[in-house]
Amino acid sequence: MGFFGGGGGTTPVNMVGASSGTAGTAGYVPAPAAGDDSKILFGSATFKEPSFPEIGLVSGTYIGTLDFAGVTGSGGFNPNRLHYSIIWVPKTTTFDRIGIYTATSHATNPTTIRLGIYNINKTDGTPSTVALDAGTLNISGASAFYEITGLSTQLNRGFYYGVCNTGANTINCYRMNQNQTVGLFRATTNTASQRFFYTQLSSDTTSSQFASNPSILNDSNTGQPWIRIRVA
Repeated sequence: MGFFGGGGGTTPVNMVGASSGTAGTAGYVPAPAAGDDSKILFGSATFKEPSFPEIGLVSGTYIGTLDFAGVTGSGGFNPNRLHYSIIWVPKTTTFDRIGIYTATSHATNPTTIRLGIYNINKTDGTPSTVALDAGTLNISGASAFYEITGLSTQLNRGFYYGVCNTGANTINCYRMNQNQTVGLFRATTNTASQRFFYTQLSSDTTSSQFASNPSILNDSNTGQPWIRIRVA
């Protein structure tokens, strides 16, 4: 039997993929296309993302802020800042809503916030390009989930930042507590400058769209706001 092809032969041919009922044949590996850099060559002779459990990825369900330690609470998030929240997307999925949970009432001090999603710089763990700028919404009630609807945003498998611009007023939201928000991309440390980044001082108002590669200026309010995105 020659190298090229299960039936013998020495003439170079392309690999033929297998199916559930048919064996494939050996040959040249197909050339990966642009965007296949993190995919795996399967026996079907195609490049695909590896399969992961899809629990929670049915239409109408939400995924969002990671809470590895199982410890959550609530707290205030300072005004005129961007507050980040880690979101893990287990497979390429389209999302149609993004929202945030309030903890205490904002009825006497209602505020406008802006929600979105950032890609993550894989080198240093900082926010990079904008994956979604969902726009603004008003919040006022306590223990309420406020969301922006009518979206159609596809995210590939990976980590992202949900992001909230608090605008002019402090907001009080459910969150992953700050003691649990260190060390995901960096070594766990109590040194503020080495913590995983969650907050930036921002001169932008909520009427300004999110900008790519925002500068991280400080490390206060290191709890993550509880941001959720909904599977379309």
